[in-house]
Amino acid sequence: MHGVFLYIFEIRKDFLVCFSLSVLYLTYYLVEVVKRPVLHCREGDFRELLEARVPLLREAYWPTPWCVEARLQTVLGSVLRSCLLAPVHYRRYC
Repeated sequence: MHGVFLYIFEIRKDFLVCFSLSVLYLTYYLVEVVKRPVLHCREGDFRELLEARVPLLREAYWPTPWCVEARLQTVLGSVLRSCLLAPVHYRRYC
């Protein structure tokens, strides 16, 4: 058993680094990113109505694992749309 760990550590350092980073990112994703939505609303009838009629508020949100940050999703979506879709030309009529 000691020989296997020595082999992995000495010969496969790149595998060990990739595996360690993958475990760290997966841990971060599961602990910090996947969460239930936060409802910013004071207590009252409206909040009770939302909690009763919107079942998504009780479920955890699982964002895309490779793009978890909301601002990054916005930037990435804008860049991909500008690269992949044809530009839209607007004309103003008076």
